[in-house]
Amino acid sequence: MTSLIPKIFNHERNDRSNIIQFPFCDAAHYMLPDHIISIIMHTLRTESLLYERRYEKLQSPEQLDPEYLITVDKPNKIGAILFVTTIYERQYSVFVINGIIYCVDLLLDPSLYRGDTGTVFVGELAKRKRWTFYIGDILFYGGAFVGDWKLSRRLGLVNTIIKKMYRYDMLVDPCTIQMKGYFPYNHVDLIKKNCRLRFVSENNEKAYYCDITIDGRNKELQDLASQKQQFLVRKTNKTEVYNVINEKSKAIICILGVVSMETSQKLHKLFVNTKERVLSLKYSPVFETMILNE
Repeated sequence: MTSLIPKIFNHERNDRSNIIQFPFCDAAHYMLPDHIISIIMHTLRTESLLYERRYEKLQSPEQLDPEYLITVDKPNKIGAILFVTTIYERQYSVFVINGIIYCVDLLLDPSLYRGDTGTVFVGELAKRKRWTFYIGDILFYGGAFVGDWKLSRRLGLVNTIIKKMYRYDMLVDPCTIQMKGYFPYNHVDLIKKNCRLRFVSENNEKAYYCDITIDGRNKELQDLASQKQQFLVRKTNKTEVYNVINEKSKAIICILGVVSMETSQKLHKLFVNTKERVLSLKYSPVFETMILNE
């Protein structure tokens, strides 16, 4: 896999003579000629969308095999596909949202644009302080279909791309890009808020969703965070999943909130040579879980 080196960010930006405002932030996107739009939509219809994951509704998580992984829908999310490709020797980065194409500037490694199908990410746009595209899956990588890989391998690839093949430009990019978090099935009891859970299997079997309704706020975590600031954090075998541990009982208190790319990178460095660390944490009422006290 190509390493990210500074010179790849010197490639020429798309012609900015024909731009309009991107609807999800102050950045601009480009109006594309009709024939380019037709090529992009044809490629996505004939290739990517054939492998779009379909979710069946569950009444209760207990119905599922414990081998499933769980992800939580972001509040007020907008489903989106990020498609990067080369057409007539020109590189394009486009978001496809509700069937509408938005061509944007992104600083990505040129290898992602290779092949007729380029690279296709599936995810969701959501906003807290700023818009973020959370990648939940990857279907094509540099023209090769990877949708039949095991989920953990695909997520590992996404993690590598974000860390080594992408750089955020706050002046131009319409949003940041992060990886959507997944956690083990046996952590479902740690959910402390009303939300929609999605269950996906390692081996690409049927996927499901389930709406969780929980009364009250997460007062237990708030009380605990007010009593102490240092907590044992344990790295798991799942990408971007860190457990906050009760040092006496060894029980899992909650899943640490990985709330930004900066947090992800910091945790990666902290746990390069160890699986456990005592870290300073605080309760976040926004994310309703423990986060790094930075």
